Amino acid sequence: MNWLTTALDSPEFRTLGATSIHIDDYTEDDAVPTAFRLLDELVTAIHDTDLMAMLVIVTGLHDDIALAAPPAETLEAAWDHWTPPELYLIRRAPLLSPYVVEEYKKPYPPGTFTAPHGVYHAYYRCHRQGDTTEFTSGVYIEHYPGK
Repeated sequence: MNWLTTALDSPEFRTLGATSIHIDDYTEDDAVPTAFRLLDELVTAIHDTDLMAMLVIVTGLHDDIALAAPPAETLEAAWDHWTPPELYLIRRAPLLSPYVVEEYKKPYPPGTFTAPHGVYHAYYRCHRQGDTTEFTSGVYIEHYPGK
């Protein structure tokens, strides 16, 4: 996965400990199944347990906090089809800058999404950052290497 090498060498990752790519910047197919395939490829390519792969699928923008998580089996239909799914590479080290956010999170049951190794922890999240007025909702899938 050539994006991994580029991501690890990027100034953004070296400075912030995180970087991301919308999958349509990596491939012409921006569908949810392709996003999961690329997440699995990223997870398989990472051999450093200090790094975490994550996938975010945006499900909408709202004037008020939206508490209803889409069922996992309807995730492709729930995707907003505006914001391409986004892969993240995150250093697991503690964050050194505060992240001011108003949010609601609801986990999906363990095993909802199957990782090529380790486990995926998935949750629905609705949030707004700092002083913005709009809430963004999405499904977040984080990889953990397991024991």
